[in-house]
Amino acid sequence: RYIRGLALRRGPVDARAGGYDRGFDAYWSGATPADNPFGPDSADHLAWENGWSEALDEDFRWKGVRFAPEP
Repeated sequence: RYIRGLALRRGPVDARAGGYDRGFDAYWSGATPADNPFGPDSADHLAWENGWSEALDEDFRWKGVRFAPEP
């Protein structure tokens, strides 16, 4: 009964979550934003870009400096 109750409380699954995950993984594979496989006028394009950007932010949180210092 408890497990069935948990299933009822879960929110709906976002169909674009796969695009986000693909973008996140793409960053770690060396892809650039230009490598986004989705059309520019789609929600999946934005989800992929968000995943890629999140991986970029996570990478720089661990490495430190995000932008080169000004000369």
